[in-house]
Amino acid sequence: MEVPCLLKSTEKSRQSRTRTHWRQPPPTDKPRRVIERQNYFDIGHYTEEMVRNSVAGYYGFVSYSDDCVGRVLRQLDAQGLRDNTLIVYASDHGENLYHHGLCEKHTFYDDAVRVPLILSCPGVLPVGQRTQFLASIMDILPTALAINDVPLPDSVEGVDLRPACNGQELHEHVFAEYYLSLDPSRMVRDQRWKYIYTEHDICELYDLANDPDETINLAWYPQYRERVEAMDRIVKDDWEMPKVPLWGTWNDLNMRKQRQRLAGVDIIDTRPRPDWLQEA
Repeated sequence: MEVPCLLKSTEKSRQSRTRTHWRQPPPTDKPRRVIERQNYFDIGHYTEEMVRNSVAGYYGFVSYSDDCVGRVLRQLDAQGLRDNTLIVYASDHGENLYHHGLCEKHTFYDDAVRVPLILSCPGVLPVGQRTQFLASIMDILPTALAINDVPLPDSVEGVDLRPACNGQELHEHVFAEYYLSLDPSRMVRDQRWKYIYTEHDICELYDLANDPDETINLAWYPQYRERVEAMDRIVKDDWEMPKVPLWGTWNDLNMRKQRQRLAGVDIIDTRPRPDWLQEA
């Protein structure tokens, strides 16, 4: 059984990534947790060869993951278990992969927070159906319990996704939270708008219909004040913001990197090296 590679992107996304060169200057309308991370990666000094090699490596990991899923499915078929098995393919995060001047995750860009969610359960879920409804990975547990007729504990968040297969929209908004870098932050989005609140810093608003790459922070524009205020109320509603100890955050990314370099730690050095630079 062949498993399709999940890496195939749409023509629109390919054109978008072509437009967004990794050496573009970092934006100034973002909170410092984003700018700090852009400065940390400093990918404007990366060579094209470095970027191409790491992108190829990431594509290889994804293709390998797809192949591993195929091996599992083939074994289920060989043992006659496929028709009695719920299969869930998902991820806890995505990868910026040089988009927005960033690598890894650590942000609320769609590259980092939008992930695949594929469910298969013969006789219970329709085959080959795809929906555009909002969903959260917190919905996986309620869906699995419901399919197996297990009562949902009161402490479990999320909803059963099965009604979405019948055209029912289950979420008006979905949320994401992040606490590891600088100030606590939380994202809320609906089908069109994405709003990000960062404690002690600027907020962000993006029109995903007109700006899918999230390049223009509309929270700087007074004509969007009512939208900002409305989504700010939503994102803070019932948010139990934890108190993150200083040692649990990454407030010193650039300081840490500079100390490593001065100490001679063997890390990739992408800084410019003009002829007049003193030899190491």
